[in-house]
Amino acid sequence: MKRIICLVMLFALLLCGCQKDDYSKYYSVKKSGDEYTYTIKTKDDKVIVEETVKAETTVTVAGEDLLRLDSNWKGNRVTTVSIFYNIANGDVSKPFSYLLDQDGTRILQAERVEGEYSVFVKDIFDTTVSKRFILTDVALDKDEPVISATFSEDGTTASVEYYTDGGEQKTSTFTAK
Repeated sequence: MKRIICLVMLFALLLCGCQKDDYSKYYSVKKSGDEYTYTIKTKDDKVIVEETVKAETTVTVAGEDLLRLDSNWKGNRVTTVSIFYNIANGDVSKPFSYLLDQDGTRILQAERVEGEYSVFVKDIFDTTVSKRFILTDVALDKDEPVISATFSEDGTTASVEYYTDGGEQKTSTFTAK
């Protein structure tokens, strides 16, 4: 009987020690009318940012010690702008639009550069391009020709689904590391 009680207590202690961090204590988003006020703090309770915007805003956990803020800006079309916050050290990413996927601290981002439509692999906090995949047959007459892009499970490749200039849907895969 003592063994069972000891095993139960050991199991309970292991469960308590293995619980994940509750990231919701490091951020808040409050809506008032058409405005959203958001606050993001570090783990040592220092405010990284506190701002009120007229854009629908959400905060999600994007990885260990990593929060992602998405603001949906309305104009002729809705544009989502994403910013990442490292709550351990206070680092803040630059704003990203047309963010397609995330793998740890790497992202896939679509952009038109010099008349070409490309998908880039970038580090969230160091935006130097590590890979660029040019979509040579993409439909440039569409506002957003990329349908989706995702990293493979192991992060070594990325697949991009897009509309071609012939109006068809195509999927291309490229090396992402």
